[in-house]
Amino acid sequence: MIYIINQGGGAKELAIKVLGGITQPTGKAGYLWVNTATAIGKYTFSVAEPGSPASGDVWLQMDAASANIVELLRTTNSVKVNILRVKQYNGTNWDVCAAYYHDGTSWTQVSYTFDPTTDITYTGDYTLIDDGDGNWRIKFLTSGTLTFLSDPATTLDEFLTGGGGGGGSGAGGGAGGGYTATYSDIAIVVGTGYPIVVGAGGAGGVSDGTGNTGGTTSALGNSVNGGHGGYGYSSGQTGGPGGNGGGGGANSGGSAYSYGGQDGSNGGASSTGKAGGTGQGTTTGEFGNASSARYAGGGGGAYSGLAYDGGGIAGYSGHYQGEAGDANTGGGGGGSGSGTTGGAGGSGIVVIRNHRAA
Repeated sequence: MIYIINQGGGAKELAIKVLGGITQPTGKAGYLWVNTATAIGKYTFSVAEPGSPASGDVWLQMDAASANIVELLRTTNSVKVNILRVKQYNGTNWDVCAAYYHDGTSWTQVSYTFDPTTDITYTGDYTLIDDGDGNWRIKFLTSGTLTFLSDPATTLDEFLTGGGGGGGSGAGGGAGGGYTATYSDIAIVVGTGYPIVVGAGGAGGVSDGTGNTGGTTSALGNSVNGGHGGYGYSSGQTGGPGGNGGGGGANSGGSAYSYGGQDGSNGGASSTGKAGGTGQGTTTGEFGNASSARYAGGGGGAYSGLAYDGGGIAGYSGHYQGEAGDANTGGGGGGSGSGTTGGAGGSGIVVIRNHRAA
């Protein structure tokens, strides 16, 4: 089938032959083969997603930054366009297809069907998420080394959360959750081993002491710090700073009802006047989106302080040890009563995805 691009003025000047099928055809200059078993409908060369597609339609997604070049033939000259992806509509979503261009000598792949289930290796634990329309995310839960076995044909975005701090002891303050950050448009090199470090949660304070700071999380050349431990009896009993601040502790035994911070906020002051820790002031939602899953909740301050977004609640009457922050949230540990241990911070997380506009 020949696809004609109308250049205006009634002159249909640019042509390229687009072929389907699962068997590579005999090549000729200007041929584009889309490896698909589904019959191909119409074709669209465009930057933006075509409107009202029908099942079988093919979208040749153009992007000036792509190095995959297809040459549209003319009578005397040619016009080159950059292809980012070739997709076929299945009636509901666009499926990425492997596509190849023939320059008169050989076939060159210009669209990749990167599959993260088979095209990466990782030496630690991770979870793969299919977001549909060819979009994917990977959550790295433990430290390890990441290697791409094939080119994803896109840059990457990443979201980092540091380890949560440990809660303070001695009617101590809740710990700060790990700091969070989003980085976009990161290039990778196939075959390179990229170390990923998931920050550990800080240990809780003991003997009326301050909790430990959470570990730093790093990946693909970027890093974020862990949250600070909640302050113990000997250090003022305030909440620790972090992505979200920990709640303030108590002056003495009894309920203080402070809250750990959420979505980048400061921790709450306790009813006995101890200040909460400072939050980062920006959302802790995944990839900077406040409506996505949120991380790094501040720990609640002793006694009876509450927590959200992975933070640990504080010790309370009859149970004076602070609760731990949740694993892989960077949540801060809860503050504890006198003579008991503050809650440990939750470990951090690294999340990567194919690059998206928002």
